[in-house]
Amino acid sequence: MANTLFSLKVRLLLEKDGSILLLQQKTSKGGNFTLPGGAVEYSENPMEALIREVWEEIGLRIQPEDLELFHTLHKRKRNERRITLYFKCLSWKGEVRNRERNKFLAVAWHPWLFLPHRLSPTVSHVLNEYIRGGRYSEFQ
Repeated sequence: MANTLFSLKVRLLLEKDGSILLLQQKTSKGGNFTLPGGAVEYSENPMEALIREVWEEIGLRIQPEDLELFHTLHKRKRNERRITLYFKCLSWKGEVRNRERNKFLAVAWHPWLFLPHRLSPTVSHVLNEYIRGGRYSEFQ
């Protein structure tokens, strides 16, 4: 696999009153609903990256001791291999707001029973794994 690209990403699941927080991507970015998070930069560990991404995207302050890893996803796509660590957060400070309007149309709470039909395929897969208690999965 000489020309395989590898990346490490982090995502956050926030739950409140039977709802989860989702970000709706702009149409130019796919238009799907996704979870907050992003790439782990070379100088960061995963929790540092998640804390940074959550602040940049939705304006919440989270602490490492409030994070719990619930799923690890290995995703394969052509010459790319990606590991994404999915955390849930037990408490946070601040009010949710869309801080990256160049990427996202909206940031909103969605009831578990009425999730948007335009969930990204990866998020849909991971949420199903979360519901059934799966700690690791592979996705193509």
